[in-house]
Amino acid sequence: MEDDDNLRRTLGNWDPKQNEKAYSNKLPLKPIRQKAGFREAEGLHYNSRVAVIPPTSLTDKVFPCLRDSFQAFTGLSEISPEDDKVTATRFLHFMKVLSEVVIQDATVIFVEHPNRIHHPLFSSVEVFQSNEFQSYVELMRASLTHATSPYNASLDSWTECPAVYSY
Repeated sequence: MEDDDNLRRTLGNWDPKQNEKAYSNKLPLKPIRQKAGFREAEGLHYNSRVAVIPPTSLTDKVFPCLRDSFQAFTGLSEISPEDDKVTATRFLHFMKVLSEVVIQDATVIFVEHPNRIHHPLFSSVEVFQSNEFQSYVELMRASLTHATSPYNASLDSWTECPAVYSY
């Protein structure tokens, strides 16, 4: 990290004092990562809740108009970098990823803080009341309970992947 800072200063021809003002966040990153659910393994960080990808049928309910909007943009023409629709399509892609994050984070809240289930956000949004979401919560609960670091995984856990397991 320090090398990156020095490189940025050198390449940007920054005055060191100005660089400190612009780039130094002085945030306690380790506690922030821990509170966000990241686990540390051999100096690397991973977040166990991203291992369980929510079904599209759930993520489509977070932003219901997203699918139609995306089809409207992509159905008009081929999107190229010179096209003025690039920003809009990138934004729609971002919203699709964000819908996964919303489902995953809400699920973790349901698992780790069951008393928050009755919060108005969760009680007023239809997706969080569905049976499909409740099934996903149970799947996430099982995953979080048995979560192991991917950095500590053994090849024995790859029995479903013949290409890896056969070696």
